[in-house]
Amino acid sequence: MTSLQTETILSETILSEPGHGFTGQIDDRRVFPRYPIPNKLAVQLRILPFTEVIPAWIHDLSREGVGLMTQLFIAPGESVTFPVGSDWVVAEVRHCNPSTAGYVVGALITDIVGETEAA
Repeated sequence: MTSLQTETILSETILSEPGHGFTGQIDDRRVFPRYPIPNKLAVQLRILPFTEVIPAWIHDLSREGVGLMTQLFIAPGESVTFPVGSDWVVAEVRHCNPSTAGYVVGALITDIVGETEAA
């Protein structure tokens, strides 16, 4: 799967939910809009270079960033990765804040590695 296909899958997941596309609310610091994931997409998150799987859920997504929820604090600056289809998204944690459901993690997507690149 190519990086473009992964971006398309993520976009289709976001936009296929009725009424859950872009709401017109933009955080002034962001170049690209964030799209909420209404039912939170479960992912198997890993903090690099470790291979231990940490359950996480994507709660919003943009072209350059991802908002995750997890039960584990992840320090800003850490690199994380998670699979989407046959590709792996790599992101740098920018913030990790406590919430009533665990932690809300904001991360900048730094790379999308296709299965042919990972081999």
